[in-house]
Amino acid sequence: MESRKIVGNMVLTTDEVIWIIETCDSYTEISKSGSGLHIFVQGKFPCSSTRPFEIASNDKFVVLTGDIFENRGILRQNQEGIDRIGERFFHI
Repeated sequence: MESRKIVGNMVLTTDEVIWIIETCDSYTEISKSGSGLHIFVQGKFPCSSTRPFEIASNDKFVVLTGDIFENRGILRQNQEGIDRIGERFFHI
């Protein structure tokens, strides 16, 4: 899987990153640095966070690259996926 080559998160394991990508199942692109990912999914997260990875709502600026990761070029509504991420990583 391509994600093993580009993920630069020092906190999450590769398996955790793959789980997040698959759980979100939404628009995912490779970051400008080439070592990270931006995942965009429609829904509501109860808070902003930077630990163990950054989650931002509509008050954040991001440089988009358009470099689609693994054919995940469709923005999706996925509240269930957001909730699962909140439970697993943020204990919400």
